[in-house]
Amino acid sequence: MSGRREHHGRHEPLVITIRRPRARVALARTDGELIMAALADAASYREGRARQWCERCDAEPEGACEDHLQDGALTGAYRALAVRLAAVLPEPAGGGDAP
Repeated sequence: MSGRREHHGRHEPLVITIRRPRARVALARTDGELIMAALADAASYREGRARQWCERCDAEPEGACEDHLQDGALTGAYRALAVRLAAVLPEPAGGGDAP
């Protein structure tokens, strides 16, 4: 998947090409803001879950069960994706920082 900005008027949509010829999606600024907010919400949710230890966590040598390790991994993955997308998504309306 590759992304680049194409300038079409005020909204400067992002065009994402998905490993299929002619598969393109144009995102408006508000779409980018929604995606970034969703990733921030998902990361916060998973981080909260990762901190909720269970009986299975106590029994694991890593200190966490597979489910909670996965929550921690997804937290990092969501945040890393947000950083990568922030580099190519249109600037938020107000010029604010991405989450």
